[in-house]
Amino acid sequence: MNLAINALSARQGGGQIYLSNILRYAYKYPDIRFYVLTTREFAHLFNFDCVNTIMCNISSNNILSRMFWEKIALAKLLEEFKIDLVFCPGGTINFTPPKGCRTAVTFQNMLILDKEGRRKYPIGYTRFRLAMLEKLTKKSFQKADQVIFLSEYAKKVTDEILPDRKGQSVIIPHGLDESFRTANKTDIPRCSQLPEGEYLLYVSVIHNFKSQIEVVRAYNILCNRRKTEEKLFVGPVYKRYEKLLRREINKFSLQDKVKIIGPIPYSDMPSVYHYAKAHIFASTCENCPNVVIESLGSGRPMFLSNIRPMPETAGSAAIYFNPYNPEQLAGLLLKYIDDEKFMTQVAQKAFQKSLCYDWSITADQTFDAFRNLFNYQTKPQEIEREIYQKI
Repeated sequence: MNLAINALSARQGGGQIYLSNILRYAYKYPDIRFYVLTTREFAHLFNFDCVNTIMCNISSNNILSRMFWEKIALAKLLEEFKIDLVFCPGGTINFTPPKGCRTAVTFQNMLILDKEGRRKYPIGYTRFRLAMLEKLTKKSFQKADQVIFLSEYAKKVTDEILPDRKGQSVIIPHGLDESFRTANKTDIPRCSQLPEGEYLLYVSVIHNFKSQIEVVRAYNILCNRRKTEEKLFVGPVYKRYEKLLRREINKFSLQDKVKIIGPIPYSDMPSVYHYAKAHIFASTCENCPNVVIESLGSGRPMFLSNIRPMPETAGSAAIYFNPYNPEQLAGLLLKYIDDEKFMTQVAQKAFQKSLCYDWSITADQTFDAFRNLFNYQTKPQEIEREIYQKI
């Protein structure tokens, strides 16, 4: 089978992590010839044996340019390389594949189908873009030969919106890299961006649907009811919501206790997770939250939003709260944060749950799903890595 992977939309961390982690195991499938369509900027992410890179000379930052290129040039390229299956992990099919070429997509961004979540954005570019992506995503799911869902919840939502889809469905959650399983390890270097002392950690981009403002309100209640030495750390920013969040921090005079730490290199994230006293994740719109899976590996107690799919992802290995109710989160923190025995028990459950997630399993399930589309097995072949220069 000749498999083309359209990685042109993998410009953000999540999409890059997903593809690079499953392609690490491409060598296990000698009957599949892998081609990755990418730009020179991101080609290094797919530098694996048995993976052939097709360089596309388009702007990785210009969505319209990419969509135009896909519409005009992609089908011809697929025909030239005799592609049997084109995989679009970004979730959209913006082209007509050649005759006999099948299509597969992954549903990654739940916000596209969450109209309530989109209303949290002001009328403008972001809402317009998400509305256009909703239309394109629905059309793509309707015509795809296979849709990969990252959670049962994502499939349920899609089935309710598009009950007449014709293609196959398969549920394959993301995996976890072994470097994030740091529980009980004593040799993890402390990230230089972390200060001394204990901290509560909320890893996520600061965004409308992540409820960081509610978390700050809960933290303020905790500080008023308990001598709280632990600082609160939150992640990178979406500018408009960041202004609202900083206003809330200033309102409660928490500038010295709530820290917006900005982006941290991905290689340092295991350390950031590892040294947290507890994790908080208050998102109201997720598909398969990588942050939750990575947090599990650190073996630290977690306070999670009770909105699906968080309970599906972490099971009994977390303490759940209503992300719209700061008082409830504050009460749970106050009840459990100093209960060392209980926190240890929850932490142990978290690490055990992390063993359910592994990128090698995700890769195997993904490539087996592709092969099942054709219901045949070809003879193994020797595969040499090539780099194709394409305009």
